[in-house]
Amino acid sequence: MVTLVITVMLVTRLAAAQPIGDTRRAGLRSSRNGKSYNRDPDPAKLPPGREQKTLPAGQTGALSRRADAFDSSFQLVEDELLVKFKPGVSKENRGRALGKAKAEERKMLWASDAAGATGGDLVLVKLTDNKSKRVGMKAAAADIKQDPDVEYVEPNYIYTTSQTNDPRLGELWGMLAAGAGANATGAWASGFTSCNEVVVGVIDEGVQVTHPDLAAAMWTNPREVAGNSGIDDDGNGYVDDVNGFDFVSRDGSVYDGGSLDTHGTHVAGTIGAVGNNGLGVSGVCQSGLKIISAKFLGTNGGTTDGAVQALNYLRDLKTRYNLNMVATSNSWGGGGYSQSLFNAINAHNNAGILFVAAAGNNARNTDVTVSYPAGYNLPNIISVGSITSTGAISSFSNFGATSVDLFAPGSGILSTWPVNGYNSISGTSMATPHVTGAVALYAAAHMQLRGSWPTAANIKAAVMDTGVYNAAYDGRCVSKRRLNVAQLINSLAAASGGGGGATPQPPSPSPPPPSPSPPPPGPIRGPKPKLRTVIWMYEQNSDSTGKWWYAWAQVAAVDAKTGQPIPGVVFSGTWSISPDNDWSNDYWAEFPYSVTIDTASFTDGWTDSDWIPTAAAAKAWWPDTYASNYAGTRVAFTLTGVDHPDYDWDRAASRRSTRQAVRVTSGLH
Repeated sequence: MVTLVITVMLVTRLAAAQPIGDTRRAGLRSSRNGKSYNRDPDPAKLPPGREQKTLPAGQTGALSRRADAFDSSFQLVEDELLVKFKPGVSKENRGRALGKAKAEERKMLWASDAAGATGGDLVLVKLTDNKSKRVGMKAAAADIKQDPDVEYVEPNYIYTTSQTNDPRLGELWGMLAAGAGANATGAWASGFTSCNEVVVGVIDEGVQVTHPDLAAAMWTNPREVAGNSGIDDDGNGYVDDVNGFDFVSRDGSVYDGGSLDTHGTHVAGTIGAVGNNGLGVSGVCQSGLKIISAKFLGTNGGTTDGAVQALNYLRDLKTRYNLNMVATSNSWGGGGYSQSLFNAINAHNNAGILFVAAAGNNARNTDVTVSYPAGYNLPNIISVGSITSTGAISSFSNFGATSVDLFAPGSGILSTWPVNGYNSISGTSMATPHVTGAVALYAAAHMQLRGSWPTAANIKAAVMDTGVYNAAYDGRCVSKRRLNVAQLINSLAAASGGGGGATPQPPSPSPPPPSPSPPPPGPIRGPKPKLRTVIWMYEQNSDSTGKWWYAWAQVAAVDAKTGQPIPGVVFSGTWSISPDNDWSNDYWAEFPYSVTIDTASFTDGWTDSDWIPTAAAAKAWWPDTYASNYAGTRVAFTLTGVDHPDYDWDRAASRRSTRQAVRVTSGLH
């Protein structure tokens, strides 16, 4: 390994409004975190000087690209595309652009004049010129993208549930204090059982709304008249959406009967199955919670356009009815990077809605290979991995030091099941609703104890900071913790000086005031508040020769309790390189290469390496072709020091380094 000899120093000057509550990363990925990193930023939005770095003499540069959107590893609808137009484009001009590929509009997904929408129209289009094969789709997308009125074109990906295939009976261990349970029982024992006035959306399969353990927890549209079939009573564009909406069948029935909608029903039960009713199981929220079913997954999975519609539907309901919708639960994944889905999740971020997402069941490091949608670099996403009752990471669960936020019970989880039954199954799908339920319970407890609703950033920070630390999770998730509901709620109770449901008593008569005491000899200072560090990494490649490459990172700090940005923090750190991504000397014989840092370029928390030769004299730097046993060169930035006059650095709760593995072949970025 090559370690840079120059220590870097930088000072943050972040605006208070900058969203830096996400302790995860960004950057290009081979495939969470975009790996190539498919989380690469929009070059137009990078700080000045980051759009393009000057190459050594004789070289030209261009930004790295994401993996091919039409790659055969992604499931997609093979005769459909999503097309985003620029603002102000007329219907006639949309038709002209689509006509270049003999495509026609099928559905408006996001109208430019919709409340809260940004930019131009997003439409689902169908290819009519026998271009159902991926090569033809890619060509059609390129034809449409050439039109000056088009912002982007992408596939309509297919998503599937994040559930394993080994259903079995089990116990409700995930709610208990024993073992690695999430200890919801501890919160209940303190008097916190109700999620009164809190709403969550379940974006999944449908939910058996008549299940005896779920019926009381299902949201009912106050302006949609049940039985008034075929009429959009509330005028929101969705007919008969009494308990939610089915974006697969395009109707208001979110449960299609029989043994269908098992996955969504199971997820809903873990969040909010009614407690203390003498039936079956209990969710994290025993009462008071309302669940809206946004069904976009059917027997064959779901699509990007369905997910976008479900997100937009829920966001509209929050605004339309002033709902205290704190989160959506998302136990699904698949496909590649989708700008349309990213934008829809970001709209939830702007609306203060958390997006709790399953990390995925591929047993892989998502710092290296992304898993969407959990892998989008957005501050409202909580990516959840799965653990067993012993606390071990489930054999199927994805993990990632910068891409998975925390772990929760996901192996052998018992919950509600159609028809009127119960079943035990496993997956990060089952871990996710434990966190969603905890989010809802925390929001209700915050209102009960502090008289206000917490922000999404407050909730996320609390969930991650109050979990149970486990050294085995170091390098496997951001927080290095597993969910603990009792500690989450008790952190509020302790700060508020009280417990759950106890009735306040009038104060005793005050004794006469004591005689004045002499002033203390000097100021008494308590411990400084804590700050957490946040690191993102980006990278950029050279021209098509692939001979030069460099990386840059941004470091910032947030208040450990509030998640608010802290300006004026001085950081120090180092860059290091491992040519074959294993941080050791081996068959490929890593060779020394001295990299220097331009210390004068540090602004607003940004630091970058100098140019690194990707071919130089040794094959170890980059393979000639992609190979399953060759991970490529990795570059890392490690934070070594943090200094602020009013804060102490909470090392245990901070992200102190960020790495990326990048594979480049000659002529291919």
